[in-house]
Amino acid sequence: MRIRLALGAALAVALSAPLAAHAGGGYISAGMGGGAGLDGELGTFFTTEDSGSARLSLGQRIGPVALEASLFGAGLVGQRAYVGMDAEYDTLTAGVDLKYYIGLTGPLEIYGKAGLNKTWLMEPDGVQHDYDGRGWDLGGGVQFTIDTPMAMAAVWLDFTHLRTELREEGRRRLDGRMNMLTLGVSLGF
Repeated sequence: MRIRLALGAALAVALSAPLAAHAGGGYISAGMGGGAGLDGELGTFFTTEDSGSARLSLGQRIGPVALEASLFGAGLVGQRAYVGMDAEYDTLTAGVDLKYYIGLTGPLEIYGKAGLNKTWLMEPDGVQHDYDGRGWDLGGGVQFTIDTPMAMAAVWLDFTHLRTELREEGRRRLDGRMNMLTLGVSLGF
């Protein structure tokens, strides 16, 4: 819930900003999606009923290649006594992805991506639960770009498959996988 509100506000700011010159291929992106698909130990202890996911990114594109830094996450709901029945949690992931775009026709492109990330599991009160870990992600998407000499704007649909190994000293591991489908916009600067 908190992630959706924060990234929703960031999306509103990004959409209200005027399009800047498309110098150097830099861009900012924001998007939102439904609940993440969970598997592994994350899927055993949590569900994503009535929750969502969100993404905020800053990237640099040169030709068909882009380097993108992102903050993204998903809401989780505890479904075992160990993590608190019906307790709301958030994941926060900081990642770096390398993306490769392939033009289909006109302004329509598809892309593949791979990256590394660090994930934190946040308690219901917003304090870190001391679960954190590293992982990797793979994904892809489709993007419709309007690119002029003065500005760039894009609408995209992104799929991310994240694998993470979460640890807390003296407690159970919470390794697993999350799949997120996100719809968003990008603005060039």
